[in-house]
Amino acid sequence: MRHAARVIVVDESDRVLLFHGRSLDGKRSFWIAPGGGLEGDEDAATAARRELHEETGLRVDLDRPVWTRVHTFPWIDGLTQQHETFFVARVRAEEVVAPAGDDYTFEHRWWSLDEIRASDAAFAPRRMAKFLPPLLRGELPGSPVDVGP
Repeated sequence: MRHAARVIVVDESDRVLLFHGRSLDGKRSFWIAPGGGLEGDEDAATAARRELHEETGLRVDLDRPVWTRVHTFPWIDGLTQQHETFFVARVRAEEVVAPAGDDYTFEHRWWSLDEIRASDAAFAPRRMAKFLPPLLRGELPGSPVDVGP
């Protein structure tokens, strides 16, 4: 099992920053929140802050986790099961340094909830639009919500 942490970055217009990623074989693409795997003995919050800074230049304080999900996907050496912990951070859009991209992600974009709902693009988690409204209203759950694959 691989552990990862992600940050749902929300700007002053209630748009969500998502990265466009692709599977290693290049056959599938999806939009996902910034973040990545925990390193060494990092906890999820530490990893989320580090990954967010590496990917966007942002340095943020994080409250408690808001979502979790477990999903299985093809990775370098076969199928990998990943447990993700999500946090939320409010920022001004202009604070984000455009990410350079890598073998996994190749662009970023700010999405409104209506755009996510209307899109036929793949999002991770799949039901992101269902779970975003309380976060956009500033309502953090008392304990992390399982948002599915």
